[in-house]
Amino acid sequence: MDVEDELIPDPDSKGFLDITNRAWTRVDLSVFTMSLTLVVLDISYNHIFEIPPQIADLILLKELRASFNKIIAIPPEIGRCKRLRKLYLNTNRIKALPEEIGRLDALEELVLSENIIEELPHTISLLSNLKVLKLQNNKLKALPYEIGTSTNITNY
Repeated sequence: MDVEDELIPDPDSKGFLDITNRAWTRVDLSVFTMSLTLVVLDISYNHIFEIPPQIADLILLKELRASFNKIIAIPPEIGRCKRLRKLYLNTNRIKALPEEIGRLDALEELVLSENIIEELPHTISLLSNLKVLKLQNNKLKALPYEIGTSTNITNY
């Protein structure tokens, strides 16, 4: 967080925290102290380069919106966000996903379009609740063979 920025607000009554359009280059670590109230975190439209490993501290997190940033990697700790249902990471600079992405049992939507991803980990096929997988405009050469057995995905 930059010195000029106002203090980070508390999540609203539904657990939603909107910290979009602030030109931040990193997520202030105070966000990760909101583990008992934060359900939806929107950090889109900033200049954020990374999602810190402390993302795993957000035990109630159901939705992470981090679109239109400069994120280059996702930490393996993302796999500990067991309640995560929606993950929006489109329009970033992500090159690869960690194997731990396959641990997100509740994940229903994964939006990764407009990145520079070359390959997906085979563990993506373990996402049994995944219904939406968006991968447009990446550098993918192939999809993991195992993804062909995912019968729930209805929107690519």
